[in-house]
Amino acid sequence: HMEKSICVKMNCNRMVYGTLIGYDHFMNLSLRNAKIKVPNQPDIIVNSCILRGASILSFEGTNINVVTS
Repeated sequence: HMEKSICVKMNCNRMVYGTLIGYDHFMNLSLRNAKIKVPNQPDIIVNSCILRGASILSFEGTNINVVTS
């Protein structure tokens, strides 16, 4: 299930789109080429990030590819 594009819904109405590269038993997720969407803020694009499992509400597979410039 690695190297799949996912969409993660987090607390505080945040959404993160990226490629799953790892996870652990606390449901912490490691993403590559991630786009972070926060209400009323510009999108943030990062090369890699780790999402804390306790902040994750849900996630699902997508066909969205985040392209960074």
